[in-house]
Amino acid sequence: MAHAEDELDALTDADGPVGRTPTQILGELSDEQREAVNELLAHQAWSRHPVNLRLTLPVWPGRRYYLTVVAGRERRNPQRRKHERQRHPIFKPGNVWFLVGLLAVLYVISVLLLFTAQTTTPT
Repeated sequence: MAHAEDELDALTDADGPVGRTPTQILGELSDEQREAVNELLAHQAWSRHPVNLRLTLPVWPGRRYYLTVVAGRERRNPQRRKHERQRHPIFKPGNVWFLVGLLAVLYVISVLLLFTAQTTTPT
């Protein structure tokens, strides 16, 4: 029960979707309508994923990027997955550069690990 209350608090706080809704619109909703919106949004919350990493990366002075990794059991239906693949294709320039950079970092780490393993192993 506390988990559901935490999700609802996150949705209705000032930064959440309901909190960002103009007060004029919220004032026009009945209590039942407001509860229905909150229930709908609670089911859309990302906080229920088993893997939920959110990082802010300082790349350059004054320039920050965020990285979000969310993983869990697939719950989307085939039509939604198809729609999202068309809307967000994998092979976009930003995705390709990110993967190239990630592979480069992993390569450098593996080379350093191999180098340190060779220098510390007695011959």
